[in-house]
Amino acid sequence: MPKARPELLFINILISIDKIRRNIKDLPYVDFVTDEKTFALVTREMQEIGESAKKLKNTPGSWHQLGIEWQDVVDFRNIVVHRYFGINPEIIFDTAITEIPELEKSVLNLLKQSSEKKYILEAITGLRNVFDKIKRQETVCYLNSLANLIK
Repeated sequence: MPKARPELLFINILISIDKIRRNIKDLPYVDFVTDEKTFALVTREMQEIGESAKKLKNTPGSWHQLGIEWQDVVDFRNIVVHRYFGINPEIIFDTAITEIPELEKSVLNLLKQSSEKKYILEAITGLRNVFDKIKRQETVCYLNSLANLIK
């Protein structure tokens, strides 16, 4: 199977971050921890971010020098995946509130600085069409705003 280009992995990370943000916006911790669907979604999207980070970690490119600790992201994914009942919901919530927005800023900056903007915008358009076809309008809206930020 061919390796995904880093730009696609960055977009995947941003889509996961958007899902986390939408689902925890203004949500108090007590509601987060008692809402099984939201807790499951956030942990699942953190796993997805970690999977992309694992692939990025081994992909050559100058973007490695921009300060994102991909191994930390991968390590967090491993904890979320393998700890099962030992996952601390407070750490998940705190990570979603404090660390995920910082990761988003860093990834957005990477894409904005990329010399591959044409490719990135084409990839966003393709993904937007896929999500539009399956009626995921919130993700379509996010991809529209992402394209505008990248231009």
